[in-house]
Amino acid sequence: MLLEDKAGKEENTALSQFIQDKANKRSIHNRPIEVKDKQRLDDWEGDTFVGRERKLRIVTYVERVSGFLVANLTTAKADEVHSLVQQQFKGKICKTITYDNGSEFALHKMIEEGAGLSLFC
Repeated sequence: MLLEDKAGKEENTALSQFIQDKANKRSIHNRPIEVKDKQRLDDWEGDTFVGRERKLRIVTYVERVSGFLVANLTTAKADEVHSLVQQQFKGKICKTITYDNGSEFALHKMIEEGAGLSLFC
């Protein structure tokens, strides 16, 4: 998604959202003890791996206790990551996801609300 500012320059809305929401993120230091200590199933970690030519990425989700891996190939733009979460976790139990602070996770609030789970960054 792109917006045009008053000067006519295009601005990446995901990046703008990332900057605006950075202060609204839940810190990984505030995860419940059962998440932090891997005491239950259905808590996930999300990350991305960049391809050689830096065009495509692999978005991965690993269940923290079992090590079960879910992965997809994407451009890893924030709107695509948002869509992938909706697809990947549809019908699966997911209580939390822990992300790093990468811009590909800029739409964390939309992911959290859409999937009905808690995100930590």
